[in-house]
Formats: sequence, structure tokens, C-alpha cells
Amino acid sequence: MSVDDRLRAGFVANAADFIPEGEERLEQVHARLRRRRYLQTAAVVVSAAAAVAIIAALGGQWPSTQRQEPVGRPTSTATAAATGIEEQGIPDSTWTKVATREQAERIGVPEARIDHEFGADGLLPLTFDLTDGYYAVLNTNDDGVVESGDSGTYEYDDRGRLVTTSNVPGCPGCVLTYRWHIDNDRLVLEETQKTEMHHMERVVMLGTWARDDS
Repeated sequence: MSVDDRLRAGFVANAADFIPEGEERLEQVHARLRRRRYLQTAAVVVSAAAAVAIIAALGGQWPSTQRQEPVGRPTSTATAAATGIEEQGIPDSTWTKVATREQAERIGVPEARIDHEFGADGLLPLTFDLTDGYYAVLNTNDDGVVESGDSGTYEYDDRGRLVTTSNVPGCPGCVLTYRWHIDNDRLVLEETQKTEMHHMERVVMLGTWARDDS
């Protein structure tokens, strides 16, 4: 089965077809997002309590403040390399994007495949999760159900490129290599000459992903 069948197998397979590990990775993603929301809520409560205590200590007056320049994430590959992020790899994180029917048509995905994957609205919401050396690619269908499209392990080669190895039944052991960089809250994946990608893989994986901090 071709490398392209990996995503097809994942997006059309039902829960009985997909390997348990894929479902387990999906649950891990959801659990991590729930923990993140809990910690954010707790941080807001603690900050509010601290503010009240400061106001009380100052007799009900807000302390004076001075404007400070925000400290942001690296904004380019060069900056990221200077701070060591490129050497360390992509931090554990979740990224999202929405692929469109128009993008698929420009790349040359067959019409029947486009109709199946993108549905009536012509949109394919995608999630890309990287955690502890494991990755998962998820899509949301027209009914709002999250489905597993691909999953496996990842590492970095001697040039710092992202290398993914799939473990889905459609293409176990299939390897894809990407150039990447983080620009603020954007992860950009680019194809390399080392790997031949099929049309649907390009639509799903390449391009700009937004960090999901929810």
C-alpha cells in the first residue's frame, strides 16, 4: 500500500479498524488539554487573590505600573537556533490548522478524494500533537467527531529535521522528513527532497500550524 494510503486509511477507518494505540494517543491529547485548562483557571484564581492582597496592603490604591516590552517566543529559525530551540527540537505541544478544498485542488488531489475528505463545507480541521516522542494527526469530520488520521513516533536527524515514523495499519514503518521552524505561535512544516510526499499528505501536513493553547 502506498504512503498516501496512510492518511486515507486513518480518515475513513472506524474505531474498530484503528489500532488501540491511536485511540490511546487521542485520549492522551484530550487529557493534556484538560489539565492545561485546569492549570490556567487555577493561575487566574491565584493571581486575583494576590491582587486583592496587594490592594488591601496599599489601603485600597492600585500600585503604579510602568509599561514593559513583552517577552515573546523566537520569531525566526535563526533566532530559535540562537536560543537552542532548534537543537532541542519542537517542545511538547499541540498545533491546529484548517485545510481547504481549494488547497487540495491546487495541489492536485483527485476530485473524488476531495469530496470524501472535505465534505460539504470544503474544510478539514486538523490537529497535530507532539508529546514525548509520539505524534498524532487528528481530523474533525462534518459531524464534529474527532478521528485519528495518523500516529507514530518522531525524532530528529543530524540536520535537525523532523522525522516521523508511522505505526498505522495502512503504512507501518513509513517515514516522512520535514524542515521546520517556529515563528512566534506558528509551526511551519516544509517538504524535503529526501522524502516524496503524495498530494493529500502535502495538504494535511505542510504549511503553517497555529499553537493550540486552549
